[in-house]
Amino acid sequence: MQYVPFANSLDTTRGHGTHVAGSVAGKREGADGIVDGMAPNAKIAFFDIGFAGSSGLRVPNNPSTLFEPGQDATAKIHSASWGTSSNAYGFGERFYDSFMASNDDFLFIVAAGNHGENGEGSVGSPATCKNGISGKFSFRL
Repeated sequence: MQYVPFANSLDTTRGHGTHVAGSVAGKREGADGIVDGMAPNAKIAFFDIGFAGSSGLRVPNNPSTLFEPGQDATAKIHSASWGTSSNAYGFGERFYDSFMASNDDFLFIVAAGNHGENGEGSVGSPATCKNGISGKFSFRL
């Protein structure tokens, strides 16, 4: 439905967001595909945070920037398959919680980060929000 190239419009060999989108809404064609995604008829509003060179992901400074395009496309579930190693509750997490409290038909699903299985205090922002769903569902290429 929508593609917003926030960082860039490139999908490198580490196209994690593209992989997750395929796992969610992929639809095999003919006998060439192995399996369908979990919701093969779903529509996607894709916000590409992408890589910003050696400095990692380029995430908007204003958290509302993440949700605005999807809201225009009437998206109800936001999958954020990224995270930081910072176990903090800050401005972004407060925004996500407030947004979900004000939009009770919206769900924020976020990865725990690559350290979320290492014990207490290892879940990274933004998975430290209180109203979203988080789990260790990231993968390494």
